[in-house]
Amino acid sequence: MHIQLRILFPVFVAVLLCPPRTEIFAQVAKWTHIPGSPVSTPSNRHDDIVFVDENTGWIISGSDNVYKTDDGGLSWTLQFAPDTGMLRLRSIAMANENTGWIGTVNGSASRVLYETRDGGERWTNISSRIRGSTPRGLCGLWAVNSNVVYGVGSFFEDPWFIKSNDGGITWSSRILGGNVRTLIDVYFQNEDVGIAVGGTGSSFDGNAIILRTTNRGASWTEVFQSTRAPGVMGEWGWKISFPTELTGYVSVEYNNAPPGQSAKVLKTLDGGLTWTELLIPGSTESAGLQGIGFLTADTGWATGRGTTSMTTDGGLTWTQIPGFDEDSNPNGGLDGRTNRIFVVSPTLAYAVGEYTYKFDGQTPVFVERESIVVPEKFRIEQNYPNPFSTSTTIKYSLFSDMNVQIDVRDILGRTVKRLVSGFQSTGVYTVTWDGTNDSGVRMASGMYFYISDMGDSIEMKRMVLLN
Repeated sequence: MHIQLRILFPVFVAVLLCPPRTEIFAQVAKWTHIPGSPVSTPSNRHDDIVFVDENTGWIISGSDNVYKTDDGGLSWTLQFAPDTGMLRLRSIAMANENTGWIGTVNGSASRVLYETRDGGERWTNISSRIRGSTPRGLCGLWAVNSNVVYGVGSFFEDPWFIKSNDGGITWSSRILGGNVRTLIDVYFQNEDVGIAVGGTGSSFDGNAIILRTTNRGASWTEVFQSTRAPGVMGEWGWKISFPTELTGYVSVEYNNAPPGQSAKVLKTLDGGLTWTELLIPGSTESAGLQGIGFLTADTGWATGRGTTSMTTDGGLTWTQIPGFDEDSNPNGGLDGRTNRIFVVSPTLAYAVGEYTYKFDGQTPVFVERESIVVPEKFRIEQNYPNPFSTSTTIKYSLFSDMNVQIDVRDILGRTVKRLVSGFQSTGVYTVTWDGTNDSGVRMASGMYFYISDMGDSIEMKRMVLLN
């Protein structure tokens, strides 16, 4: 599972009122290797990572190790290292700090799904709970909430889709029909609407395919199938990243692309209904891409097969980032085996491959030498009281007429409640949040974000709800 947020990437850009020749010095926020974090074995890598808040997260490795951190990655504890044979742990989803699931790709239906109810202290084989055509691999898992969980697999066999509506107590499974032959990753915007990605070929041939459902997976519609470039033996969708409800990306893996063939990502601007192909010049590994992650609709990374590329304009242009190597390039970015990029909050993300990485977006992207003047269009203040239990008030000021949208989102980036939406005149306003979602249901205690979208400007502030 990976978190998707429509938050402004922390770029502190100002308008310079100075002569044209004034220099601007850039200090770019970047990925850094976490000292002391788990390192994969030479024959494997870390395949997935998940966080439930800013401090608590888990890594799973293809070598069957599970690691947990409670301090934001400063230290890690080995929780699970089975000695019963190779499980090949591949995917992980956590519904909360206690309950979660791991999918394997060892080819055995009897050891495909594991569960914890105590924060990972114990992991129990629950494959026998799956009813229907039991998968022999689960490459992707997604927990919408504590009750609704989805999974897909696998990259090497039939396209299974599994789901639980009761928090993992029971599971149903079936093989999807149509053109899809393999399924690799899954993402649900809410309990009803989701997409699954994979391929039309069963032997590393065929095209990348995207399926979409609006009824909890009861039925699926093929919404996209890629077009292979000449000489590419096969394509399939690998990982999904939705930074906003409408904008999403999928990485594409290749089978034996010819020399010089640019890597490819798929992009949607309408919530997954339609998709376009974007090439990444400079990323020309024969196997294409794997890991992908976007902080905003425009800023993100595509990596995983030797080359990492970054875009800040929604995939129109890309820049290659030198990779991390413990010996030869300790100041580099992500390594070429990165498989999952996980966004925890608007200013925090993690990634795993051969190593474990952290992105701290608090670092300014531009630090300018000259004095600056920033034209102020609006101002949104910190909510009061904060923390709060009954309700809290947010005050904001508009210095011109504009469209205003203010949303409350949880730590996983899911929209909880839309507080304001519409055109407003210049003036001072207040809006109150009572701790409920759009359905009137009281939210759990914890950290939330309120996001103000004023057209070309977005701001975020944090608040804490105490029940």
